[in-house]
Amino acid sequence: MKWNYRTLINEDKFYYRMLKNYGDLINVSELCEILGIKRNLAYKLLQNKTIKSLKMGSIYKIPKLYLIKFLKSGIRGE
Repeated sequence: MKWNYRTLINEDKFYYRMLKNYGDLINVSELCEILGIKRNLAYKLLQNKTIKSLKMGSIYKIPKLYLIKFLKSGIRGE
């Protein structure tokens, strides 16, 4: 597939629609629900910074933008 500006805009719209029912900061439970993964894997992805996040004490919060970047990188293999 050839990537161009229009494709990237449509891709962003797709992810924002997909995540519209979630707040701007996603917690670990919501991350598991969105990705269809177990909690242990979610924590591994966050701890090794595969998915960027904010850590407040012992609580991870994932900005929606970081999750979208992760999802997009998986599609293009970046």
